[in-house]
Formats: sequence, structure tokens, C-alpha cells
Amino acid sequence: MDESFTVFVGNLPFSADEQDVRSTFEQCGAIADIRLPRHFDTGKPKGCAIVTYAFAQGMASALEMNDIDYDGRRLVVRRDDAKGKGKGDREKGKGKGKSDGGDKGKGKGKKGPRDMSMKPDGCRSVIVKNLSYDTMESTLESVFLDCGPIASVRLLTDRETGRSRGIGFVDFDSSEGADAAMRKFDIVVDGRPIFVDWSTPRPSR
Repeated sequence: MDESFTVFVGNLPFSADEQDVRSTFEQCGAIADIRLPRHFDTGKPKGCAIVTYAFAQGMASALEMNDIDYDGRRLVVRRDDAKGKGKGDREKGKGKGKSDGGDKGKGKGKKGPRDMSMKPDGCRSVIVKNLSYDTMESTLESVFLDCGPIASVRLLTDRETGRSRGIGFVDFDSSEGADAAMRKFDIVVDGRPIFVDWSTPRPSR
């Protein structure tokens, strides 16, 4: 059975083009292929993308972008290894934690950080969500400075405007730094409680 590192990205704005989507998701890792399906009869975009990564780490980081704000819309990002499975649920909004009252425990920002037993082997990075769009990389770095030496801090930004998308990654020199960073869950930064979770850093190019 061939292994594919492919994700489905849904709820994209219809104005998003391939280059914009690529520039956002290639920050997670090297992209092997990307497709933005269009309606056969009109040629108009369907508001989704299929992104295949060269490595498993890229797919893992992309999955962490589920529910981020993308030009005013909350993205749906999931594995695309089961063709057709869950399609009806996705279109109807059932059981996916989409905020219409059902299965509220699915919402990532509501549960709290995952425990130590779920930490990826050798993980030295965290993903930070629910950031204010005004939060700077320097601010994010200052929040996590007391966790340990930081290798890099990066914010996902809009290709056209350069503004933050409200999500960032912090890479530490050691796994102990990532452990300490997880304790920052729900602290308030620039007026917003942040969500912190394990992340898998991109492979070196």
C-alpha cells in the first residue's frame, strides 16, 4: 500500500489562487503537488485544495493548521487518504466540531494542551494559535524566552498583505524547551488567550 502525505484543505475563499495557497502551506514543508479543484461546468474554484507533501513532517504540520483563520474563513484541514469518506459529514457540518452545538469537545482551542504521552519523539517545536493579528515575532519570542534557548520563531503571514494569520511556530534548541512551552497554554498575549500544542518542525532543505 503506497503511503501518501496528502491533506484536504477546505473552506478556502474562492479568491484564493494556487500561489497563495502554496505560499501558506509550503511553510509546513516541501510540497510535492498541489491542486485547486474547479467545477467542470463553470470552471470556478470549489473553495478547496489537495496538497501533497514530500515528507510526513510536512503533512503533520499542515494538519495543525486546521481551524486557523484564512482571510476571514476557518480552514478545514484533514488527511486525504480516504477518498469519499466523511464527505457527507463535511458538507453537512456534522460531528466535526464546526461550532453548531454538536460535539463541542472536538474544538481544539477548548480542550487544553495534549499531555506528555502524546509528544512526538524528539519534538522541539510548538505551534501557537489564536494569536492577535498584531502580535509580532519579537513578542512571541519574548513570551517563550523563559522556556529555554530558542532556535527560531515564525508567523504564518498573508502573501499579499504580509499580515499575520494568527498562528506561529516556536522551535527550541532542546525538547525540554518545548515541554516548558506547553505550560504557556491559555496565557493572554496581546489580549487573546493562546493555544499551544506540539509541532513537528520542517525538514531542512
